Amino acid sequence: MFKTAAHLPGDLNRLTRETGMLLATVDSLTDDEFAAPSKCEGWARAHVVAHLALGADAMGNMITWGTTGVETPPYVSWDARNADIENLAKKSPAEIKAALHTAVKNFADKAATLQNGLKVDTVKTGTGADINPYAVPALRISEVIIHHADLDTVWELEEADIDALEDTLGSPSTPMSASTTSSATAPRLSRVAVMRSSGGWLGGRPTASGTTASCPSALPGLWAEPPPSLGGVKFPAQTSG
Repeated sequence: MFKTAAHLPGDLNRLTRETGMLLATVDSLTDDEFAAPSKCEGWARAHVVAHLALGADAMGNMITWGTTGVETPPYVSWDARNADIENLAKKSPAEIKAALHTAVKNFADKAATLQNGLKVDTVKTGTGADINPYAVPALRISEVIIHHADLDTVWELEEADIDALEDTLGSPSTPMSASTTSSATAPRLSRVAVMRSSGGWLGGRPTASGTTASCPSALPGLWAEPPPSLGGVKFPAQTSG
């Protein structure tokens, strides 16, 4: 998938749609529900929402990098990222909700500046992958959709915009299980499964111990390792150990 300024109106519209549904879900959670476990191992819902807020700030840095040419990494370090998530997650639900609303607005404002052009062709994600700055809004959509599902509420991945799912798919080839492809809705469900797989690799899911968590998948048949490219992102080579 190749992104240019011409794709921004559609991407920003989808971002507004998906973010609006996320905010509605988050705002509806009671304090007790905020403290309940999410689908991410070791994370309460508060951690997921904290990650979504801080993730918006991080991706905003990527846009700043792309539009100014000044290297602006998403995070100071991975340890700092994890610590920031933990610290925000410890705050009251009202404070976390406010942080998400502020981060969402700031990201939308930065995303709009992409229409003025780029100073560099690629920037790096928090995991070290190269991405075209025009693709950052689509990457944010992926994060919003995946982590919305991770909140483990009545909202389901199947409610996400199909174009957003296809955007994240990028590469049409992925192994799927027989149980996934036997349904009449297999094409859509396959995209949902790919979305789940890609979101985990793009966003990362640290546990309380600092290792990468494994969120349960809505569907079977997902990659054991990240694909070489997805949604305009080239992943760094995997090394053992």
